[in-house]
Amino acid sequence: MVKKKSKFKFLLLISKYKFKSKIELDYYYHFTNSLKYMNYSYLLVQFNKKNKIDNIKEIKSFLKNRNVIIFAEANIEYNYLYPSTFLDLIKKSKHKIISFFADADKNQIKSKFLEFSDFILMFDKTYTDWCNKNLKINKFYYIHSFPIVKNVKCSLSNFKSRYYDISYSGNKKSFRYNFINCLFKLYEKEYSFFFRFNDDKNFILNTYSSYFDILIKSKFYFCTRAGMYENNPFSKFSYIKGRYAGRISEAIAAGCIPIYWQPKKPNNFIDKFIIKNRFYRLRNLNSFFMSDKNSRPYDVFDENFKDMMLIVDSPQDLNHQISSLTENQISKKLKLLNIFYRRFISPSFFFKKIFNLISAR
Repeated sequence: MVKKKSKFKFLLLISKYKFKSKIELDYYYHFTNSLKYMNYSYLLVQFNKKNKIDNIKEIKSFLKNRNVIIFAEANIEYNYLYPSTFLDLIKKSKHKIISFFADADKNQIKSKFLEFSDFILMFDKTYTDWCNKNLKINKFYYIHSFPIVKNVKCSLSNFKSRYYDISYSGNKKSFRYNFINCLFKLYEKEYSFFFRFNDDKNFILNTYSSYFDILIKSKFYFCTRAGMYENNPFSKFSYIKGRYAGRISEAIAAGCIPIYWQPKKPNNFIDKFIIKNRFYRLRNLNSFFMSDKNSRPYDVFDENFKDMMLIVDSPQDLNHQISSLTENQISKKLKLLNIFYRRFISPSFFFKKIFNLISAR
């Protein structure tokens, strides 16, 4: 069944690759794929090899349409791509401008899009509230996740037929690497693993489709929140919980059961000293002794969905939980994943949120 086209058209200001990287950005894939899935018309801003806009005439013609929504990636590192003449063209078009921050740090509040965006979407509720209060620009709105198209059947039979038991693909932060490395050493003969890190020489998942292909072959997927143990230059804002766990949305959309593990935030000098030494200096030591089972992947989380994932505190605990799962328990988790996906991750939910924002103004 072909979805009915919206009266809205989208002009996308989104980079395909991260600065100086050949790895396709997840949100570029999510947004373009979601627009295609919803059968919405859109036009991408295209750059040539000299970083100049290649299709400016097409853009000017596109902006003459009614009901255009300009959807912009507002990360500061990409602002230089847009000449002031182009930004003036965008502002003068008087179309609604919705921007988003993929990450939260001090540079984002310097973005040019802060000034002329009508709405700014953020994926961290704590940071959203901070910006509305401290920047005194009441245009920040919280949303759970990027829209992600679900094109795989989420059922028990599909789940059981998947090749990999446990997977992870992403950066090699010490706290993740230590957990995964210990898990592999303890249970390499019991499970089929797929672990790849961005800095591996043989890293081949440079397109999102190749990454998603691993997800749909995996039963369980390892997820943590980011930011908490990364260098945070944003002195005015504290990552109390860390950035939301984007991988968990992808796992849900791919029909994987998420494994959620998050180390505990140190709250005193002794804990901070131990964490600093374990996480940054002694890389090969176990770093999961201070797990936080009260942590959740999203800032706003309905506890009724807690059982859709495995919340673990150690590799041993993870093994115990997986080995004790019954088929009935797996089926219940998959049903919860389906419901959560429809309510918070699906393109239908995401665009409904956008259209509600616009119609409310």
